[in-house]
Amino acid sequence: MKKDSLFEKNKLFFAIIIGAIIIGIFILTSLLIINNKSNDNSNSQSEKNSQNPIANNNLDILSNPSTSSKDITYETVIKIVDGDTITLSNNEKIRLIGINTEERGQKCYQEATDRLSELILNKKVKLETDIDKTDKYGRSLRFVFLENENINALLVKEGLATVYTVGSNKKYLSELEKAQRDAREGQGCIWQKSPSCKDCIGMAYLNSNAEGDDCKNPNDEYIKFSNSCSAECELTGWTIKDEATHIYTFPEFILQSNSLLTLKSGKGTDTTEVLFWDNNGNSGQCPAIWNNDKDTIYLRDKQGSLVLEHNY
Repeated sequence: MKKDSLFEKNKLFFAIIIGAIIIGIFILTSLLIINNKSNDNSNSQSEKNSQNPIANNNLDILSNPSTSSKDITYETVIKIVDGDTITLSNNEKIRLIGINTEERGQKCYQEATDRLSELILNKKVKLETDIDKTDKYGRSLRFVFLENENINALLVKEGLATVYTVGSNKKYLSELEKAQRDAREGQGCIWQKSPSCKDCIGMAYLNSNAEGDDCKNPNDEYIKFSNSCSAECELTGWTIKDEATHIYTFPEFILQSNSLLTLKSGKGTDTTEVLFWDNNGNSGQCPAIWNNDKDTIYLRDKQGSLVLEHNY
């Protein structure tokens, strides 16, 4: 009887092995094709994103849950109103969030305005919102970025603006506060110290919360300044300012040595010891100046150099 060959005896086994090899080759080939297509799509998308900065910014937005695409717009700046206000090509007026620059006629006003113009005038900028979108004057509140540089913080860092928070807009507050610390240490424009009586004038007392309604009892809101030196200090033309836009300019006045001066927020007749803020008409409808919870007092000499700063 003729013996069957090894193949004949095991042909079913060999058929299974060969089939498995064929299937394996097919699966491996399919996976390689899919992987190549995926890489091609990824490279294509990367090229598109590199050519489209807005697409890149949208990717950044997705990675940052605190910012969404609706919070960011891009516009060209066509006018610099002052150091913290601009106008866009769509005629929208923008107030920079979280900062305050000096008012017209004050030291560093022109420097801040010129610097902002140098930075962003006629350039396309990124505008980012926070919680509160507009201020009481109808201006849009925005953080302004140019090539990922926070312009609001840059002005503070260069000593051309101070930190000024209103309402809930505190998204970049830590960055702004660090910038202000750096500017103060470097004595940037706003923080330049006065050589005039700078070691003599101090704040002896502050009552920021008048009894009852502050607006109806403004003379119970006051600051006491002291002259601790043995020489008199002429304060004529000096200014006091809060965090906002209230500014008091001293009339012709000399603070005698080792004496006190009281500045009240309401109306009255000036004496050699007491001055009244509302006499120069800067207070508007409510003569109260100082916030009850927190504010900053800036005292500057006639040249606009800082004599003292007090936060509470």
